[in-house]
Amino acid sequence: MAINDNMWPTFIAWYCQEIDLEALKILNLCYERAKEMMQQNRTLMDALVNELVEKKSLIKEDIARLVQLHGLIKPKMPISILDIRDAKRRELQEVISNGKETDKS
Repeated sequence: MAINDNMWPTFIAWYCQEIDLEALKILNLCYERAKEMMQQNRTLMDALVNELVEKKSLIKEDIARLVQLHGLIKPKMPISILDIRDAKRRELQEVISNGKETDKS
């Protein structure tokens, strides 16, 4: 299907909406990942809070000591946001180039 000049505004509006939806998905993914990391490291988080309440501020050595004492659970790494962005960019370039090739016919 060729994208003619009359269809570009509609296509662009549709694609902007798709980008917004993808951005929202990425944002939700990051939020869930951050929440999971905090839940997995709850003991460490509580120790950090208690230390902050007691001392009012922490230095790097304080944090390192607490991590060593309470451990740090590293979550499994999901697909990188950059990988998602690159895939979407390639998808858009393909759609645009397919439209231009069809217009030449």
